Amino acid sequence: MHQKSSRVSKNDSFPVWVFWIPALIYILHTLLFRHWIIDDAGISFSYARSLAGGYGLVSQPGQPPVEGYTNFGWLVLFVPFFLAHLFHPVLIPKLLSAAAVLGAGIFLYRAFRNLSTGPTVIFFIFLLLSICTPFVVWTCSGLENPLMVCGVSLLFWLTLRIPERPSGTAGLCAAMGFTAAWIAMTRPDGLVYFFVPLAVLAASGYRREKRGLVYMLSFALLYGSFIAFRIGYFKDVFPNTYYAKGSPGWSALMELALLSPGTLAKTSILFSSLTWKGGFWLLLGLVAAAGYCSGKNAFNRKDTVVLLFLAASAFAYLFLPVDWMREFRFATVFFVFAYAAMFLLFDRLMRLAPIRERIRKKFLWTGLVLFTLASLGLFAKRSLDFSRRPTVPFAEISSNFGEGFNRCAERLGLKNASILLPDLGGTLYFSKMRVIDLSGLCDRTIARTLGKNNEALHRYVFETVKPDFIHVHDWWSYVSALHADPRLQEEYAVIHESPDPWCLERFGANVLNGDYVRKELVLNDPAALLFLREQTRRFFEKTASSSDQPKP
Repeated sequence: MHQKSSRVSKNDSFPVWVFWIPALIYILHTLLFRHWIIDDAGISFSYARSLAGGYGLVSQPGQPPVEGYTNFGWLVLFVPFFLAHLFHPVLIPKLLSAAAVLGAGIFLYRAFRNLSTGPTVIFFIFLLLSICTPFVVWTCSGLENPLMVCGVSLLFWLTLRIPERPSGTAGLCAAMGFTAAWIAMTRPDGLVYFFVPLAVLAASGYRREKRGLVYMLSFALLYGSFIAFRIGYFKDVFPNTYYAKGSPGWSALMELALLSPGTLAKTSILFSSLTWKGGFWLLLGLVAAAGYCSGKNAFNRKDTVVLLFLAASAFAYLFLPVDWMREFRFATVFFVFAYAAMFLLFDRLMRLAPIRERIRKKFLWTGLVLFTLASLGLFAKRSLDFSRRPTVPFAEISSNFGEGFNRCAERLGLKNASILLPDLGGTLYFSKMRVIDLSGLCDRTIARTLGKNNEALHRYVFETVKPDFIHVHDWWSYVSALHADPRLQEEYAVIHESPDPWCLERFGANVLNGDYVRKELVLNDPAALLFLREQTRRFFEKTASSSDQPKP
């Protein structure tokens, strides 16, 4: 016990450059994406604005409450800025994201220095994160990823303190419970991290002292209140996005448990994101190294905590459906613990090697430097490619569908116009029309009928909501099959229309992309239709000529 205390005290004097140099590199890296916010972030902005305006948690004032977001913990951070009239859709999310990442770095710094390893290894963990394209891209995207990283990093630090606190752990367990609940409120897959401290508490013998009960009650108090609010306010146990995205259930758990070919392929791709290729071999190497170190008693409880968090973050990614967006949007936390586990195992293997300390340090430095240089070559290209062609920019959707269709409605003299389309974030934030969400995130009926009961979907579109404008493209044209309903041709005039090459190649289906307006609005005004065509031409031409469009 005395030796542990002295080691912790020594680690408290780690040089600050271990953290601040990578932090500076991270900030410089984010400047590549300084103007980019992912369009999905606009959904959270719109809900936060409605809440701040006193309209409730709704996508637009006057709309029924539908939980069209999955990041409550992140969304509420925007509300004070709307109340103070200080919100900017690029600047504020970027600043909050940077603060969350720096906060995560501080928690990780405090956690890593208790892992019985030197500052060199910790420095390279932070350095790799600062150049890792998937980590940097999605922690400055405007989504909840940086808050997830911050929350899990805090939980990791608190969990590592369990072996150091043989007594007086009730406050620590309560803090872990509240933190785990906040993570689960920030994104549904964050629920998996609840089980890591629970396992560590059980292994540490705290169940007998009822410390595990304190942890579970603290978690249940906050998260249970959140679920009770959801049921009372939205009248559902699950968010609406669960139905819209076809979220996984028992079948996905069975695939993971049985290590199905799809699971193995997805795992290999995930670990390959850390290297040029060979992700499956990297995973096998990590498992073999962990087994060898464990057999040689080179692991302690704190090292095991790192592996538990790595397993939890990998499970969260593998459990979720395949994401069409580039650079592993749902794996941000994984990269933190993947690098931590890799470098920690490398350090432990070097310590087991029968060589002098001076030579061991040289091998350690050489290995870490070579891996970093190889990663730099990999991520430099990926970051530059993403900065030139970012995924669905909020500004682009805002301009084309929010402001663009606003001008269309003004030209037609419509004061209570409506539009049906799948591109939601920027449209919700800037549109003056009622936005009907073809993706189903903010619409209960569409979430439960799209691709499942298109006959009911078509009745809802053409008989119930009757949008003034319709925009469909790519996957959404295919899955909604609106063109199969004769009412689209009977009731709507074509603004633009063309075949979609992606759907033809992918599904062998002749699908049309198009913009449409109700015929009675332009029937006696040919000039108005020409105006609409000019206003919507930019995005239509891009959609018609590009195969790199939003597709689930």
